[in-house]
Amino acid sequence: MTERLLLIKKGDFFPSKLLQRFEQEGYHVQFCMKKELIVPYLATVSPSIIILEGWNFPEFEEIIAQCIDRRPRTPLVVLSEEKRVAIKVKILEMGVVDYLEIPYHRDELVARVKTHLRREQHLLNSIKNKKQSGKVFHYNPRRNEIYKKQQPLQLSLREYQLLRYLLTKENHIFSRKELLNKVWGYGERQEQYCDIRTVDVTVRRIREKIEDNSNKPKHLLTKRGLGYYFQNRDIDEGPRSPSSVEITLKK
Repeated sequence: MTERLLLIKKGDFFPSKLLQRFEQEGYHVQFCMKKELIVPYLATVSPSIIILEGWNFPEFEEIIAQCIDRRPRTPLVVLSEEKRVAIKVKILEMGVVDYLEIPYHRDELVARVKTHLRREQHLLNSIKNKKQSGKVFHYNPRRNEIYKKQQPLQLSLREYQLLRYLLTKENHIFSRKELLNKVWGYGERQEQYCDIRTVDVTVRRIREKIEDNSNKPKHLLTKRGLGYYFQNRDIDEGPRSPSSVEITLKK
């Protein structure tokens, strides 16, 4: 299946070389270069990933909010000349999956896009191949939605990504640093770009949306001193303790 990419770019210069580079990789690329056309594009285009390039920070805030509101399951990548770490952190914490400074190399951008799409496909395949009988939570790969007992959950992009990842690794314990790497995709950059407590905040928000009592969670659970894991059994059955072979912490 051809991956669809939407580039929302500020300015009048048409990025023909970037278009050619992505087309060489087999992508179908669409461009939006006027701010007033962003919402109509988001309403009619179904991209696999969205790239935002060249806007200033207040504009990024507005555009990111529009993208998340209309395409909450689509990964966002930001390209910007902004070098201040505080602004980068704000942009990343709004729900984008990656940030690349301008000037950037086209090959690096293509490689990062490929990485994010592979991660999305891997998670989709993991859940699609997983037996869902007797489970409380279910994932619909066609609609990119997670359901609790047939009811769709209203999640932000980051909440959705984290919950979906834990669903694919049921009963495996992950440290916060490992989740920053696997879900946020920061890798070695996590110390620079993200407060590790971001994971705790996202977990708390998910619990408020999926648990009957967020103060006594029965699905998104904490293993004290180790990290978080997900329990997808019926509530009446009670949580299952993860075995030692399911603990996948990084040293």
